[in-house]
Amino acid sequence: MPRRSPQPPRTPHTPAPPASPHAGSTTDPAPAADTTPPTYRVIVVGAGQAGLAAAHALVRRGHTPGEDMLVLDSGEGPGGTAGTP
Repeated sequence: MPRRSPQPPRTPHTPAPPASPHAGSTTDPAPAADTTPPTYRVIVVGAGQAGLAAAHALVRRGHTPGEDMLVLDSGEGPGGTAGTP
């Protein structure tokens, strides 16, 4: 069985001094982040053919995507199975 090389002696650890309570702060506090979730008048669930047709009809009636309406889909892109062979 090979012998282990001797370990160097350990040096005692000296803890770092405590940080100042003002370390990293600025004179002006950061503004609070807006945590209010967006609201929409209409949410279309599904971006397949029917969902896109519904979204198109809503746009024709004056809705603005991203402002008062939202289209959600679990797929990577719109169209559903329309592009599938």
